[in-house]
Amino acid sequence: MGNVSPIVNAFTCTGAYAVMIMSGLKRVENRSCLPVPARGRCAMSVSKKFCRAEYDGIKAWLRRFNGDRVDAIVPTWEEASRWPGHIVAVMDYQAIDAEPEEEPWRVQAQFWNEGYRYWWLLSNIRQLPAPIPCRGNVGMINLSPRTLNLLIHYVNEAPVYRSGPMLVQLFNSVGFHDTYGAGFPSRSTYTQTHLEQINGRSELEKIIRTVFSPREFGTSEKFAEGITAFNNEMQFDGWNIFWDNNLSDISFKRAKPSFSIDNAKANKNVVETEDDFLKKEFAEISFNGLLPIPGVQNIIEERLDELKRCLNANASLSAIFLTGSILEAVLLSIATSNASMFCKARAAQKDSHGNVKQITDWRLESLINVAKELGYLKEDVHKFCHVVRDFRNYIHPFEQNARQFSPDINTAKICLQVLKGAIAQINAKLKGGGK
Repeated sequence: MGNVSPIVNAFTCTGAYAVMIMSGLKRVENRSCLPVPARGRCAMSVSKKFCRAEYDGIKAWLRRFNGDRVDAIVPTWEEASRWPGHIVAVMDYQAIDAEPEEEPWRVQAQFWNEGYRYWWLLSNIRQLPAPIPCRGNVGMINLSPRTLNLLIHYVNEAPVYRSGPMLVQLFNSVGFHDTYGAGFPSRSTYTQTHLEQINGRSELEKIIRTVFSPREFGTSEKFAEGITAFNNEMQFDGWNIFWDNNLSDISFKRAKPSFSIDNAKANKNVVETEDDFLKKEFAEISFNGLLPIPGVQNIIEERLDELKRCLNANASLSAIFLTGSILEAVLLSIATSNASMFCKARAAQKDSHGNVKQITDWRLESLINVAKELGYLKEDVHKFCHVVRDFRNYIHPFEQNARQFSPDINTAKICLQVLKGAIAQINAKLKGGGK
């Protein structure tokens, strides 16, 4: 027993995913966070919503690919019905920052890709003799990119300037195993990468507690100013830092934005803004000069024709997926043609070491954000491009089921309008009119 590694992490999944993981039919988890450490043992809990109809549906779907052997490997409903709200298994995991290239995970990753950055490779899955009740930790602090950027300032510069070795010491105190030496990235890149990895985890709370320790600020005035400035952003993420004068450490409490608005006027403005965008007149889509790689333009034009046929046939979901693929192809083409600028952009996608990835490995999210940063997309289209990106992730049926997403033809037409706007703004930029 002394050689058994401790359980250091846990993840929660839907009942349907749990059935497939327990059966050995799903061996990867595509996740938005990189666990610390990146290798070890973890527990799996099941979310509370899981019904018999969903169980029967997943079993029928699995039988299409695995035949009658499904009955022998899939847990019974009587067994699975006890899982929601419980820890049901432990397993070994290895987390990586790229799609796996080794079997059996490579093929599975192609199937289970939900658009997130990190991959947890699961092995040695062991079901517990009896489920253990577990309430998911819904109280974890998850900061928006804007708040994270402000936190970078407090970690690196104020109230204490932290050199590279000091930053390594700080993040190693919450579970990283870094060393400082040749090839170390910029302090800003290093801190951003590490904060993104622990966002939504208890390690982030530990970093904030350290950075906003009263003794770090020197005076009560500076301490109050620092907390106030950070809370002004953090409140929009649902949290505030709180300090009791009788305690030596800060604490966190739930918060709502501290100002009020006229909801009727605000909601009216939101609707009008969206309607204004949807009513804009954009030129018909033209790929001339956007897709220089031989053969690619013909493929994309065929997809555009198919997209129009889908709209005419009220095939909304297919139209949305085609819109996302065309948008990604255009942005990727612009990025590869202007690789130097894209790779130097602040929003360029980086690996876990802070190095910019090959552009062909960028997620659509990064392509959209850098295109906005460099002026290829304006704020209105940029915002709706992310909507298209989110919709495209529903190509995975279980993700669509979990979010109860059921698009209609109007949703598909909105996506087409976004594509038109994106291509129009990119063309304007290339012609000098978007500078």
